Amino acid sequence: MKYIGVSDVKMQEGSLRCDVNISARKKGEKSYGTRTEIKNMNSLSFIAKAIEYEFDRQIDILESGGEIEQETRRYNQDLNITETMRGKEDADDYRYFREPDLVTISLSDEEEIKKFKEQLPELPGEKYSRFINDYGLPEADAELLIKYKKVAEYFEEACRDTKNKRTAANYILGQIFRRMPTDDEKEECGISIPPEYLNELIVLTESKKINSSMARNVLEQMLDTGKSAKEFISEKDMAGIDEDELKRLCRKAVEENEDAASQYLAGKEKALAAIIGYIMKETKGKADAVLATEIVKQLIKP
Repeated sequence: MKYIGVSDVKMQEGSLRCDVNISARKKGEKSYGTRTEIKNMNSLSFIAKAIEYEFDRQIDILESGGEIEQETRRYNQDLNITETMRGKEDADDYRYFREPDLVTISLSDEEEIKKFKEQLPELPGEKYSRFINDYGLPEADAELLIKYKKVAEYFEEACRDTKNKRTAANYILGQIFRRMPTDDEKEECGISIPPEYLNELIVLTESKKINSSMARNVLEQMLDTGKSAKEFISEKDMAGIDEDELKRLCRKAVEENEDAASQYLAGKEKALAAIIGYIMKETKGKADAVLATEIVKQLIKP
């Protein structure tokens, strides 16, 4: 309903409501018990609480030898109970009549039905499958992205023509979602930068002009200001660190962190982080951390 624009499905604002019908019968009995109807429920959690209360209420009456009255009830969220609204014998009590402003719609032509189906936008289930099968996203990531229509559209623009679609998903579900803690904020997708800016940042990373560490730092500045990545990255930054210079820095890092190198050789994998951290600090985050790690391992291996 959200994807085709029928409703924003905000139950708490009255955009979507439902009625709950419940009856009880003894195990093994074929006929249903007398039902009650709980009207105008506007919360999934309230629906669950109303069902639980009403079920217990009906069981208490039946086990006491009483009879359930067919009626319409309401849920009182303050007291967590259901209350009588009105009695109801059968459908005739509603005095149903046709709505004169609503005309009958008949669809019998298969081609006409097919035409309407083709006009529908891509629905959540279809998008979910495409994100997994075509973009290589984990199921959990795809599910979170398609949950919010505007976020799904933002993601598709942000990852357009990029090599690894998961990079855009990681930025959105990580750094960006942390700034939108509530469902309403995610639904509105009020991200301070357009998807084109995020796409530009990803392209810079994939072309090796900046590394992932710098990209994360730059993204924070982008989200703070609404500006593009190039506002915070100089030509010198994008030049990176050449491999010969990186090897020199790695040798210096090992020499300056002899204890960490010894601990790594003794089997403490985490000790390597101190050496890589030294390199990243010296280069102000411009070094390729993956390549630096490979060089350091070669330098300190026995």
